[in-house]
Amino acid sequence: MKLTTKSQRMSSAERSELAKLVRLRSRVARNEVMASIGTKLAHFEAQLAATYDKYDEHWAELSKEADAKVKQLDAELAKRCRELGIPDRFRPELDVRWYRRGENATKERRAELIRVAKSELESQALRAKSLIERKEVELIGKIVEEGMDSENAKAFLEAMPTVDQLMPELTLSKIEKAVGQLPYEA
Repeated sequence: MKLTTKSQRMSSAERSELAKLVRLRSRVARNEVMASIGTKLAHFEAQLAATYDKYDEHWAELSKEADAKVKQLDAELAKRCRELGIPDRFRPELDVRWYRRGENATKERRAELIRVAKSELESQALRAKSLIERKEVELIGKIVEEGMDSENAKAFLEAMPTVDQLMPELTLSKIEKAVGQLPYEA
């Protein structure tokens, strides 16, 4: 399908300059893909480092209620220990613990998630770079085939996908899902 009419065709010099610009934009896009890995990984690691205060407004009331119930149950435990002749200093105690990070508190779990996140980002980068290069070839091919005019040249350049379109945000839930999956079957 022809995209241009004879009266709209670009000159050979115009097509040559456009092809150079497509190559340059493709190289910049591939570099942006690689640069985005660090940014995305830092954002992911910040998600892993998140901690939650026991008295945050979302669960402060629940925490106070749990503390009160545990105090009450510990008092009952102390009473039973006294009845059994167990001295206070040797008796077991009940306590509530607040885990500010959940499973991300362990170094091993964080390391595992970061390792998977890095692998996922590298995979996304390879796919993104491949798509950029494929689009570059497609665009230059159309420039050469069609001898397009200036209006069409702009439309072709705008067809280059962005890094954000090719590399979606990395989330903890995606990485956790990937960690839980079995290895790919051939």
